[in-house]
Amino acid sequence: MVPALTSGHVVEIGSRTRSDISRRDLILPHLKYTGFDIIEGNNVDIVGDAHRLTKYFKKRSVDMIYSMSVFEHLAMPWKAVIEMNKVMK
Repeated sequence: MVPALTSGHVVEIGSRTRSDISRRDLILPHLKYTGFDIIEGNNVDIVGDAHRLTKYFKKRSVDMIYSMSVFEHLAMPWKAVIEMNKVMK
C-alpha cells in the first residue's frame, strides 16, 4: 500500500477536459495540482510539451505525476519519461 501524500505537488499530463471529464477532483485539496497539456483548454494550467518538462518545472520539484491516455500519442514517450524523472523528487 502506498502512503498518502500529506503535502506536495501533483502534475497531470494531458489534463485538458474532453467530453467534460476532469480528474482534478481526484487530487486531495491540500495538495497543489497543476494541469499540463499540449493544447490550451479547460483544466490546463500550463501549456507545454511533455518531452520538455524541465522547461516548465524545476528539477526535483514535483511529488507525483500521472497521466491517462496520453503516452500513445507522444512522438518519443521514453523522452517524456526521462523528463518526468528529472522533475520528480
